[in-house]
This record gives sequence, structure tokens and C-alpha cells, in this order.
Amino acid sequence: MTLHPVQADESLEIIVLVRLKGRWLLHRIKAVRKERYLIVNARDHKNGWISWTQVKGVKL
Repeated sequence: MTLHPVQADESLEIIVLVRLKGRWLLHRIKAVRKERYLIVNARDHKNGWISWTQVKGVKL
């Protein structure tokens, strides 16, 4: 897998690398509300809203 630096205008349904509670995880961005991003896992379980600064990489 290759990751690249994030861009604020990335499209939805992208896979992102985030650090949550001390763990690095891959999640999908499902929705955007103002400057918050809803991340979901592979089973579409909502894991919560994050800011773009919490996104450390994007799957190409």
C-alpha cells in the first residue's frame, strides 16, 4: 500500500490513515460536515467524526 500526504479537497469514500487512541488505523471517509469527517470501518460501522489534521495519509 502506498500513502501520500493529504489534501483538504480529497474526494469522499477514500481510505485514510488516522491515529486514534494511540493506534494507527485505516478507515474510510463516509461524510463531511463543515470541517469534520465521518470515518467508518470496512463493515461500515461509524467510528466517529475527526478533523482533517488527524488524517496522516491517503491510500492511492
